[in-house]
Amino acid sequence: MWVFLLLVLLANPVIAYISNTTQKPIHLILFDISASNLINSKSDISKKLFDEIKSSDKSIKFFSVDVTEARDSIYFSGIDNFKTNLSSAIDKVFTSESENYSSVTIISDGIINSGGNPVFTAKSLQIPFNYYLIGDTIQKNDVSLKNIFYNKTSYAGALTPVKLEIFSSGYNGSLNIEIFENDNILETKTIEVNDLNKTYFTEFKITSPEESIKKYKIAISPQQDEITLLNNSETFYIKYLDNKFRLLVISGSPSSDLAFLKSELNKINNFETTYLTQKSSTEYYEKELPDLSKINCFLLLGFPTQISNVNLINDINKYVKDNNASLFFITSRTIDYTKLSLLENILPFRTSIPSDIEEITSVNSVGNPDTEIFSIPEFLSSVNAMPPVFKTGSLFTPAGNSQTFLITGTGGQPAFLIKRDEISNSAALLFYGFYKWRLNPTGIDGGKIFNYIISNTIFSISDKEKQKKLLISTEKPVYSKYENIKIDAKINIDFISDGEFVNLNIKNEGYNETIRMNKKSKDFFESYLNSLPEGEYNISGELFNGSELLDKDEIKILIGENNFEFKETKSEDKFLKELSDNTNGRNFTGMSGEEIITELLKIETKPAENFSQSLKNALNINPFYFIFLILLMGTEWFLRKRNNLP
Repeated sequence: MWVFLLLVLLANPVIAYISNTTQKPIHLILFDISASNLINSKSDISKKLFDEIKSSDKSIKFFSVDVTEARDSIYFSGIDNFKTNLSSAIDKVFTSESENYSSVTIISDGIINSGGNPVFTAKSLQIPFNYYLIGDTIQKNDVSLKNIFYNKTSYAGALTPVKLEIFSSGYNGSLNIEIFENDNILETKTIEVNDLNKTYFTEFKITSPEESIKKYKIAISPQQDEITLLNNSETFYIKYLDNKFRLLVISGSPSSDLAFLKSELNKINNFETTYLTQKSSTEYYEKELPDLSKINCFLLLGFPTQISNVNLINDINKYVKDNNASLFFITSRTIDYTKLSLLENILPFRTSIPSDIEEITSVNSVGNPDTEIFSIPEFLSSVNAMPPVFKTGSLFTPAGNSQTFLITGTGGQPAFLIKRDEISNSAALLFYGFYKWRLNPTGIDGGKIFNYIISNTIFSISDKEKQKKLLISTEKPVYSKYENIKIDAKINIDFISDGEFVNLNIKNEGYNETIRMNKKSKDFFESYLNSLPEGEYNISGELFNGSELLDKDEIKILIGENNFEFKETKSEDKFLKELSDNTNGRNFTGMSGEEIITELLKIETKPAENFSQSLKNALNINPFYFIFLILLMGTEWFLRKRNNLP
């Protein structure tokens, strides 16, 4: 017997058995408790129906449209549900529940403003979808700010259009629309409305002189007897980015070309240009080297030469690759091609045969230029009339993905190329002596032509946003204090090394919290914020690799009144009717709770479903039982021996 018990304990047995369960058919009722039901006492109708239906003892299960689990009671305040996603609700019910449903009845005002169309899913369930439309389908007097069209980001100093779509019903006369910046009124516009039209459009143009995040509010003047004033205003944010392109011009030596280049670059307002003219391998005539990590574009004029510092060349190569900076190379007779080869992988050309033999040549345009870069093709073709320039006897070939815009009159060699690809953005002028264009005898303004080529080239190869390593965002700018707020952080894939993490700082006057964001993939992080007090919040993200801060990004949100659910104020049965018609459902609108129960009982009920499930339970016997059994066996043996028992 003892031996058998020991074997049982050592074997750790598993008991297998089959469980049979029967699921009776039940009816499902989905209640829409979103904020739009607060208008015109629609939530009172829903609550009355809920109480009447719940009082019956029939097989009915309740869910709300913000469904997470079945409910015995539903709170009809609308405070925690600021959108209506019927498709998501149906998916959640039928993927998380294993009930045997006979029908679905939706009690809603029909204002479905989120998610897709659930008709396909509903048809696949092969049960009827009924509906009860709450509220009036006749439009009441109302003025609504229906949509605001704007760019979330703009450049400082640029005029940014803000276009408005305004809805008006039941009014004839003037509407005043105001725009506020940080609670200070900027401008007022007036539009005339009448009974013949419902939709109107107007536009504001706004700007910021500096890099900043500005809060704006659009407000329509309240009208008498509006059904609600909650849709008369809306708040949003625009992030103004620094519009300066930081350009570093490194010249191998003073020259007439450098003087001409300076005069033209200085005419471009949003170029913040630093000049370094090489004096020796470590000295420059102007100043010390700036912070190369801040540079958007490196322009090398007659650089590198024989005395150029190799470390600087390697640094340029590094920042073009690591920071997505761009490179613009302009040749000269004194170029050191051995040192230039250190940049070969990012240049738009390859040097087949280097030479310092100087030749005179004309420069000619090639075919039809890329209008995305050069929107005025005549400017580029005007170089055909410019005075001759110089080139060396070096032979160049375009690198992969390079586009040739100008060629030399002598030999048809590439003279001006641009390369834009996932590795690097770069351009090259493979001639020099262009200072002579300033003295063009043909009457064409050579300085204007050169300025056009240089500025458009730098803009086309310089993508400041691509240099951002981190971007954080939210779904919308305004939330209710009852909503969950999802923060997303995206890392530029060019900077990923798998060791990154993002810290999120949430701050306002009375709140300060720092959290580590959850990593969802190698380039994507997310976090959720719950129940923030009302107010404006600065949310900043910091991207780290170990202890090294790689980049920052910042946004603002407002915790206040979310008016998304009040954009529409008229109940609408189109969506619900389509769902019902495609599933042989019925319209219960106007019925009492008792009448709805009666109609549900008339629906052909699905038979009860029997489910068989094979289950296994491991006994997982506690090892202390095993020890106890050994001690018990030992004690018995000892007593038997002591008393001479068999």
